[in-house]
Parts: sequence; structure tokens; C-alpha cells
Amino acid sequence: MEVFNRARVQQNVNVQRFPFKVVWGVDIPSKVQFFVWTLVHGRVLTADNLCRKGTVVNPVCRLCESLNESIVHVFLHCSVSLSVWNAMTDPLPAVFLALFTVSLIEEWLLQWPVVTNHEWGSLVWKYLSYATLWTLWKTRNNKTFRNTEIGVERICREIKFTIWYWCSSWKQRKKYKYQDLEDNWSGVIRG
Repeated sequence: MEVFNRARVQQNVNVQRFPFKVVWGVDIPSKVQFFVWTLVHGRVLTADNLCRKGTVVNPVCRLCESLNESIVHVFLHCSVSLSVWNAMTDPLPAVFLALFTVSLIEEWLLQWPVVTNHEWGSLVWKYLSYATLWTLWKTRNNKTFRNTEIGVERICREIKFTIWYWCSSWKQRKKYKYQDLEDNWSGVIRG
């Protein structure tokens, strides 16, 4: 019986360490929540993970075509990803600088600051990290499987559109226009 109890205690410790709120506590589409769950667990099928499974693939990142592809590289440290994060976090430059201090997606999401300047900007900011991760993955896949080249500006536009779409269930959204995100990104975030 004592073995069972120790196992149960160990299981509870592992459950508590998992960042439940970071993955499942955000009101985003369930397919994106699952995607974030796979990211946090290191299970997204980037080139390094595919190679570990025995699949022969080109190990070079499809976004920057410079360094080997890994989860951390694609989503945080790739030159294309860094350009996107820089543009999207421009209203709060300290956030971009914090990107250089993390080595895991989980760390990045846990460190993501809460912005409470006003309701609209707070909601947009809350979705930003998830929309960026999701859009970077879709962009990487489009380049990998369709050979579609997309520049940083277009990736940023796609992120803003994704955030706008995710805000569609928010009743106050009717006060705002998508164009606000395009024309006044800093103003929306800063309030």
C-alpha cells in the first residue's frame, strides 16, 4: 500500500508542475490548445523530432534556412521568428528582450506579462503569444509542404487577423474594427 501512496504522491507532483492554465486556461480554439500542449511537451514534429523518430528529413529550418530546426529554434530563436516577435511586441520592448532569456516554450508562456491597461488591449495581448506560435507553425508548414514564401509583414498581419477572429465571441468587439489592429497596433496594446 505504501508503494501505491508514493506513486500517487509522485503523480500529483507531476500534475502540479504542468502549466495547466497556460495551456488549457486560455479561451482559444481547442486545436490551438492541443498544439500548445504538444509544444510544451516537446512533441511538435519539427525536423529534430522527426529525425529522432527515424524519419529522414532535411534538418534545416524552413523559415530561416540557416540553422537546424528544433521547437525552440522555430518558435523563439529563428531569425524570422525573432523578427515577428520583435514587431508584435514592439509596444512593450522589454517583452522582446525577455525572449533571449528563455530556452523553453513553457518558460516563454509563463513569463508572458499581463497587460491591464484596458479591456480591448488586454484581450489582444493575452492572445498574442498563442496567435504568434500558431501562425509561425502554420507558416513553417506552408513553406514545408506548399513551398509558400511569406514575409514577416504578412505573418504579422496573419497574427492580427487570428487575434481578431479569436475575439469574435467577445461582446465588446463590435466597438472596434480589425483595421485598429493594423493601423494602431501600439495604441491598442498600450491603451
